[in-house]
Amino acid sequence: DPVNLQTISDTRRDLDSLRSMFVAAPGNVLVGADADQLHIRIIAARAGDAPWIEAFNQGLDVHRVNAALVLQKPMDAVTGPERNVIKTEGHLFNYGGGARKALAQLVKMIDPKTGLRPFALWALSDAEHARKKYLRTHPALQAWWDEEMSLWRAGHVPTSPILGRRRYFLDLTRGVEDEESRSEIVNHPILSGERDLMIEAIRRATESIGWAWDAESPGRGMGGVGIVLDMHDGIVAEVAESKAEEGKAALEAAITQPFTYAGRTVPITAHASVGARWSDL
Repeated sequence: DPVNLQTISDTRRDLDSLRSMFVAAPGNVLVGADADQLHIRIIAARAGDAPWIEAFNQGLDVHRVNAALVLQKPMDAVTGPERNVIKTEGHLFNYGGGARKALAQLVKMIDPKTGLRPFALWALSDAEHARKKYLRTHPALQAWWDEEMSLWRAGHVPTSPILGRRRYFLDLTRGVEDEESRSEIVNHPILSGERDLMIEAIRRATESIGWAWDAESPGRGMGGVGIVLDMHDGIVAEVAESKAEEGKAALEAAITQPFTYAGRTVPITAHASVGARWSDL
């Protein structure tokens, strides 16, 4: 049966390391590149969040910037644990989720460095307080969510921001707006924007590296079979070991592009790595 490669966990969550079973042919290597913080870059442009847009255009660590804003302290005074806590909160609150949904995920979160659960003792009131504080720091988020919901109520069909692909949400009923349905509607521009950007990245990568199933031009001169996988915000290709650096540069260049919405532009950047196995990337 076909395997959905996008559901194979990375090695941090995959104790049996299924990704280690994907191995480059002798003399070749796998090259993988992932877009940097792609979702939050899309959110920054869509919502018009000025601090995030400025952080990305200046090449700053957006999670440290975010922690400094939320905690109201200088960026260089933000500790590693503080950065990670606010980063985790951001991953939950940036997508329009409510306090109850956030709490369900926060209490299970384990800090990989300490092995502890920093939110284990949180109650719903703690999650509600954290969410309100986060949104006070980023008022553009709530304004954007309200705009998306207003369009939905008015009968607007959500479309992807670049290619204009439409989604009808046939499983949702207008006027019935629970937390899950609001989250789906708000998330659509983020997820569809991610896919639009990666479609363009794959097109560029195909021109420079080639596609595994393109028998006439495998590897486009880089050896190997070319692109073997794209998933979410990343691309993996097989190239000759001697072409590893060239392959890395090609994938990074393919993903790197500006994303502009309503006159607001953020750069999309990427970093590539090389390994003999998929688990090495």
